[in-house]
Amino acid sequence: MTSGKTFCSSFGYTFRDAVSSVSGNGFVLNETGGKLSSYDCYVKCLQNCSCVAYASTRMDGTGCQIWNTDPTIDLTGNMTSSHSPITIHIRVKVQEIEKAATWLVVVVSVFLMISVVCFIIYLVFRKYKIKLTVLFRRMFNFLWRKVIPQITVYIRSRLQTMRVGSTIDQEMLLRELGIDRRGRHRRSARKNDNELQIFSFESVALATDYFSDANKLGEGGFGPVYKGRLIHWEEVAIKRLSIASGQGLVEFKNEAMLIAKLQHTNLVKLIGCCIEKDEKMLIYEYMPNKSLDYILFDPLRKIVLDWTLRFRIMEGIIQGLLYLHKYSRLKVIHRDIKASNILLDEDMNPKISDFGMARIFGAQESRANTRRVAGTFGYMSPEYFREGLFSAKSDVFSFGVLMLEIICGRKNNSFHHDSEGPLNLIVHAWNLFKENRIGEVIDQSLGDSALDNPQMLRCVQVALLCVQENAEDRPSTLDVVSMIYGNNALSLPKEPAFYDGPRRSSPEMELELPEPGNGSDNRVTITVMEAR
Repeated sequence: MTSGKTFCSSFGYTFRDAVSSVSGNGFVLNETGGKLSSYDCYVKCLQNCSCVAYASTRMDGTGCQIWNTDPTIDLTGNMTSSHSPITIHIRVKVQEIEKAATWLVVVVSVFLMISVVCFIIYLVFRKYKIKLTVLFRRMFNFLWRKVIPQITVYIRSRLQTMRVGSTIDQEMLLRELGIDRRGRHRRSARKNDNELQIFSFESVALATDYFSDANKLGEGGFGPVYKGRLIHWEEVAIKRLSIASGQGLVEFKNEAMLIAKLQHTNLVKLIGCCIEKDEKMLIYEYMPNKSLDYILFDPLRKIVLDWTLRFRIMEGIIQGLLYLHKYSRLKVIHRDIKASNILLDEDMNPKISDFGMARIFGAQESRANTRRVAGTFGYMSPEYFREGLFSAKSDVFSFGVLMLEIICGRKNNSFHHDSEGPLNLIVHAWNLFKENRIGEVIDQSLGDSALDNPQMLRCVQVALLCVQENAEDRPSTLDVVSMIYGNNALSLPKEPAFYDGPRRSSPEMELELPEPGNGSDNRVTITVMEAR
């Protein structure tokens, strides 16, 4: 069964830029709301076989117009001049690859034929004892100095033409990330720390010993992660986008653009990226203590996590979220807060990572809706999982689950093998809280002294307030900070989310919600991938 989506290959095509007034005729797409970036518009043009040209509709490079006729010429064949000039990217067809291959075969065949004919002539002349030394010397010089260089130039030009499409892709993607390689040398004198560095594939391969398994730190939805050492001996972590990755180009751009613009001590630092050929990689500061789940859920390694350190980790995570939600120049909802996305530096300070699914909110925007629900079940808030609605309260819910895991030392889904026990860690903590047995929730590796620690008991109650069923009942990120630090009495939590929900495991998942109002198809497509 074939898909209804048509894809037109970019192989053999390129685009030339023209600044011109445009005609209103021949529109295939006219999106002026700024939802599509310049690169998205470029991709849509390539996917539409009738696309002749495309352009951005807004000054900031967003919006998208696509034409199926040349927009620089009106219906009468005259150049238009009734509209304001804009930059238009016009699709130009270069010679077909098959034609190039045919020419190559013809040239080689002719060359071989000439060689064979010359050899036959030589044999004939030799039979009749005719000396052809001078003749062959001149013929050899002609072929070596005239014919072969022309053939070499032709082949190089054909190979260069074949690479035009991928070169344009790389340059457009770099511009999407706010990087213009053509002008980087002019800005070198005023380069700041926030500008991403561009690394060559060779330098990254050398830093990771050509992506050896010995340097492999792990693998996630994005692809494998390697440890590397740059030329100046700086240790880095390198995320390499896998072709078979569940995440793709959109997540790559999202993560690169967001982290480059966000600066906080509890957010992982992005050093640069590599965009070359089919390779797309992100280069981060190296976290020697790996991720929180690597230590927290191992019975031996978690011994180093005393209560003081666990509280400091929770404190750092909520400070990072408060920055994202309230104090950064971009209001960002992370949408995938979990233990494996919290990295720990050499001093065990937490760093929030993996911004592939993050969303930027406008100044007056408080919540949004999406049909593509992607995240980790067990950390997703009920309104996000069921309806695709997400807000800052969605991250608060995820943080509440993470708080319980840090306090209890157990994964949220570690109960699903017990058919008679609680559904998950949330339900387990709620049942003990109702029975005033909250001390039984606390990780036994913390010792008996932790049972009487009022700060720890208070954190359990704050976590239960964060995982309430209704988003309105959950505290804001700023309220959570006040609750953790303060001594004021806390309100009693209500029954938490998923208390009576279906029993299921906690895989990473991607869920496509049905179109609203479409009664003909009530199916929900769920793609489940192995958990990271």
